[in-house]
This record gives sequence, structure tokens and C-alpha cells, in this order.
Amino acid sequence: MDLKNNGFYKPLYKIKYILTFIVLSSFMTLLFTGCTSETENNILMSQIVPASATIDTLLSITESESLFSAEDKEIGYDDTETSAINLNGDKVFSDSENVEVDGAVATIKSAGTYIVTGNLENGRIIVDAGSDEDIRLVLDGVNILNNTTSAIQIENANKVYITLAENTENKLSNNFYFSDNDGANGVIYSKSDITINGRGTLNVYASEGNGIVSEKNAVITGGTIYISSDKYGIAASDSVRISSSMMSIESDDKGIYSYNEENDSLGFIYISDGMFAISSSGNAIDARSILLIDGGAFNISAVSSASSTENEKNGCGLIAGEEVSVSSGEFTFNTSDDAVYSKSNVSITGGSFTITSDSNGIYGENTVVIGEANIAIEKSYIGVQGHTVFVQDASLNITSDDDGINAAGGNDGSGLRETSSNSNATSGIGIFSGFISINASGDGIDAKGEVSVSDGTIMISTADNEEDMVIDYSDDLYITGGTILGTGNLSGEKNFSETEQQIITLNLDSQPQNTFIEILDQSGNLIFSDIAEQPFSNIIVSSSLLQKGYTYTLKIGSYATTITI
Repeated sequence: MDLKNNGFYKPLYKIKYILTFIVLSSFMTLLFTGCTSETENNILMSQIVPASATIDTLLSITESESLFSAEDKEIGYDDTETSAINLNGDKVFSDSENVEVDGAVATIKSAGTYIVTGNLENGRIIVDAGSDEDIRLVLDGVNILNNTTSAIQIENANKVYITLAENTENKLSNNFYFSDNDGANGVIYSKSDITINGRGTLNVYASEGNGIVSEKNAVITGGTIYISSDKYGIAASDSVRISSSMMSIESDDKGIYSYNEENDSLGFIYISDGMFAISSSGNAIDARSILLIDGGAFNISAVSSASSTENEKNGCGLIAGEEVSVSSGEFTFNTSDDAVYSKSNVSITGGSFTITSDSNGIYGENTVVIGEANIAIEKSYIGVQGHTVFVQDASLNITSDDDGINAAGGNDGSGLRETSSNSNATSGIGIFSGFISINASGDGIDAKGEVSVSDGTIMISTADNEEDMVIDYSDDLYITGGTILGTGNLSGEKNFSETEQQIITLNLDSQPQNTFIEILDQSGNLIFSDIAEQPFSNIIVSSSLLQKGYTYTLKIGSYATTITI
């Protein structure tokens, strides 16, 4: 690879909900000068660009008016223009000629607003109206149990709005066995678009099957929703769109799922604001195409389900087939598989993350972009990996059982597997600003390709052995700015001599974990310091603050030495 300029391309989609994506829109070129003439200005540029279908999808779904309509958020209605549906034991009563009643089953045949109250045993509400008609169901203290099928079943309508009346508690549940081929396979099941809103509470219990299912779009814009399901919590074919809701999901499979496999513009999930607690035996939030999050507080626990296959991603926190894009939010993950995974690109351009994972922290099979986020990966196999990884203006703290940051499997091939989409593309790691702290049992930074550092502060602690390196790479290393302090055993370390700024290496007797390290200028002023998180016998320092011809003092625990560059 010939990298001649240091650069970073950022996700530049700007929409009303302030989302960002990885697109080839422009480059932000960073030019640097160094202390050698051999290395010219260089650029680390990804060749991974989303397919045109993906770009079209992003553009089409991120206009605010197409995500949520005014009606999606409307919870008011005219009391004089409503009909009543009263539930009483094993019977249903209604004052509307547009409601057909058969024992414990009420079928709504025409557009309108219907106020539903009472308790119903082994009954249900069916909507079977015209394809151009909208229905609003206002749940005003409802408890429906069905032993054979869905509690609310929508066979036909243009759209159905389920409004949770303010300060009410509503409960929908089933108690029946279903197969994947069953039609009405959710406590709430809809063949049409469905919206849930309001200021009340909805409890959904699926002892078998799914909680809420839509064969089209599922939209939630309010309410407090509790779901306990034997399979999926919320599932929709075309999309799941959630805004400003409080939600708790316990599922024995996926928590929130959008699954359309026939149309590239569908199968997406969008979440903006709200509070979400998801515990799943499977992936917590899973989009077949694109997963977009623009705010909210998330507490996610995901474990692999017993039915998962060996090569299936199962037990992930956030997962998408094409793109994962997070622009803000607060996230806590505890996962058996990757906390954040995409079969293509991952873009995290804001938010706060605390990650504990038995697998990888953040994994995108193509490009991973991390910018202006605060990320603490407290446990992982590999902290961050992608075919190409970019970091800018982020705070990134990584603890890993293998590499801290890995590109394309690393120079030793221990990480990312090659795929048909990335095997011929430029790979590498670009760090352009921010703060990175890595405590790795493998390599600190490992790239099958090039590593470029142009600014920022990077502190790396690796194991004190000959196999693991502070920075490992297969092609070239460019250090043109910033500060790097690495500890470990440098006997197998690459040649850093061609980087553009000054480098100090120091061999020592073995030093214990938690040794304090300081670097002082010739006037005794502190330049920077760190605490080694593992035992070490070597130190490597590279910094734009180090100048040729000057003398510096290195303090390592009780040991001190002076070095003139």
C-alpha cells in the first residue's frame, strides 16, 4: 500500500435527527511535517464504501417526516366521536354498529376511535377494516388473556394506533403453543402498520411466541411498556421505530428485531431517546439492514441462546446486517457475543458506553469509525476490530484478552476473519486525535496493513513477553504527531525508526504492575505520565513534545534516568 497523506473520512449525513453514517462524501485531510525527510505526508484512506443501495436507504429513512408522522405522536381524541368496547369476563359489549361481537371476540369493521375497558378471559379484539381506514384503540385499563391466539389481532387496515390512556395499567397475555408457521404469532399481531403511543402502561406477557409483531412497520412513540416473551420481544418486517418511550424487555430470543430480507430499504431499526432495559437470550437489538440510535439510555444484557449455531452471531447487544450508527446515548452492555457488531460498517460518533463482553467490544467487518464518544471496554476478547479502524476525538479505554485494537485480523492473523466484502480492500488503523488507553493481553494495536497516528494521547500496556507488541503491523507505521507511551517487552517490537517524530526506547529490569511513569523536560516540568497496568521490562515513548537536542528525565517507579535526544 502507498499511503501518502494522513486523513480521515467522517460520516457526514446530516438530518433533522442528527444521525451520522460512513459515506464517501468528503475527506478531511490532515497534513503534518516531521523530523525526517524520508516519509512524506501520508493518507490512511478506507476503500470500504457502503453499497449504493445502503446509501439510498439511509437517505430515505432518515427524514423526520418519514420516521414519525404527526398522527404517530397524537394521543388526543374527541370524546363525542368515540365508540365503547367493554370487556366483561367471557363477554364483550359495544355500542357501535361497526363492531361485530361474538361472545368474547370483538371485530372492528370500520375506521374510528374505540375506547376499550375491562377484563376479558380467553377473548380478543380483531381489526378487519378497509385498507384505506385508520383505527385508534384507546386502552383504558384493559386486561386480556387469550389461551389460543393473539389478544389483539389486526387483519386489515391502513394503520392501527394503540393509545395507552394516561395513568392506566393495561395487560395483554397469551397462554398457547405456536409454531413459526402460525399466522398470529404475537400477543399483539398486525398485518398492517401499527403505532403504540400514550401516557399509560402496557404489560405484554407471551408465555409462548412473541410479544408484539407487525408484518409491516412497528412504531412506538410513548408509554411505559413491559414485555416478557418466549421468543421475540418486538418484531417487525419492514422497520421498528421508537421515540421517547420507557421499555423493559425480557425475551428468550431477540429483544427488538426487524427482519425484512426482500427489500434492501427495509428491515431497519431507529431509536431516539427513551429508557430501555433489555435482557435477551439472543441478540438484544437486531436489524437485518440498518440500526440507527440517536439518544436514549440503554441497559443491555444478552447471552447466546441454546439454539444458536456455531457461526451465528448470537448474544450481541447491537447488531445489523449492513450498518450500525450511534450518534448519542448512554449504553451499558453485558454480552456473551460482541457488544456492537455489523456485517459491514460501525459508526459511533457520540454517546457514552460501558462494555463487558465475552467476545469483542466493537466489531465491524468493514470500517469502524469512533469519534466524540466516551467508551470504556472493561472486558473483551478484542476491544475494537474492523477491516479498517478510525478513531478521532474519542475517549477509548480498553481491557482485552487479546488485541486492544485490531485491523483485518492483525499482522499475526489472530483477529478478524477476511470476508468477500473486505479481503481486497485497504486495511489499517488511523488514530487522529483523542485519548486511548489499552490494557491488552495480546498486542496493543495490531494491523494487517498500516498504522497511522497523527495526534492524540495513546497509553498502551501489554504483557511482558516476546509474542505481544505495543504496536504490530504488516506494512508501515506512520507517527507524525501525538503522544504514545507503551510498556511491555519490546524484544519483538517493530522498527520505529522511520516515524517522523522522536522516539525513546528503554530496556529495564522487570518492573511490577502499577508502576508510575513520568517524563520531565530539562527544567523539571512534567510532560506526561502514566501507570503501567501490567508488569514490564521495556518502555517506548513517542511524542510531538520531544525535541531533538533536548535532555529529558524518565522516572519509572523509584528508578530515574536522563536521555538526550
